[in-house]
Amino acid sequence: MFLDPVNIKDIDNDSGVTEKKVHSGSFMILYSSDIDEEDYDARYQQYIKPIITGDLVTIKDEIRCNYDVTFDIWQTTEVINVFDYNFDGVIVTYQLTFDE
Repeated sequence: MFLDPVNIKDIDNDSGVTEKKVHSGSFMILYSSDIDEEDYDARYQQYIKPIITGDLVTIKDEIRCNYDVTFDIWQTTEVINVFDYNFDGVIVTYQLTFDE
C-alpha cells in the first residue's frame, strides 16, 4: 500500500468553530505480478478483483464503523504493470468529510 500525502481542510461555522474536517488524497493497493502473465482478464481476476471486493470493502467498513463520516468521493482506477516491479492493483482517490 502506498499512501500519498493527505490534504486536510477545516470547515468552520460562522463563529469560527471547526464543525467538519475534509480529508482528501489517494492511495494505491498493489500486488506484485509477473510481466509475462496472461491477458488483462487473468490479471483482473487474480489481483484487481480481490482488492475491489475485499480490501477496499474492509477499509470503507472500518472507516464507517469508527467515525461519523461522509464519503464525498471514492473513485478507483485499475492499474497494471506499474513501477519497475510489475505491480497490478488499484489507485483510490478519496474525499471524506468527518463531523467534529
